[in-house]
Amino acid sequence: MVTTTTTFVQNKVAKNYTAHLVPCKVRQTGPTTEFNDQFILDEELIEPTQQGKSVTYIRGRKIVGDELRFEDSSCFVVKTSQDGLGNNLVEPVFNVAKIVNYEREGNEERLINELTNFEELRHLESLIHTP
Repeated sequence: MVTTTTTFVQNKVAKNYTAHLVPCKVRQTGPTTEFNDQFILDEELIEPTQQGKSVTYIRGRKIVGDELRFEDSSCFVVKTSQDGLGNNLVEPVFNVAKIVNYEREGNEERLINELTNFEELRHLESLIHTP
């Protein structure tokens, strides 16, 4: 019987990023220049009903986003590899400082439902992983 282990490799992560969960079917597999500006949010487009939300456009469609809250834990983009014995190594590459979930304008009710589902998932994770 072969036993493998998974080891979290301690690595000081210097860069923080914001993850944007965007609802799009673009039917394109080639390069795009739309994200060259690092997904700049347009503060001037926020309407009074959208205060506290992130607003931007993708391919001409307005999308409205809200931040997912996870202050009690850390979130990373990781790189996985194996050592010479076949054990799994997990190394953090980037810190995800903030996650913003988006929906198309006019579909904000779905955004609220998705945020509620994320909060429920976070609660279930805490029940599973808290001793």
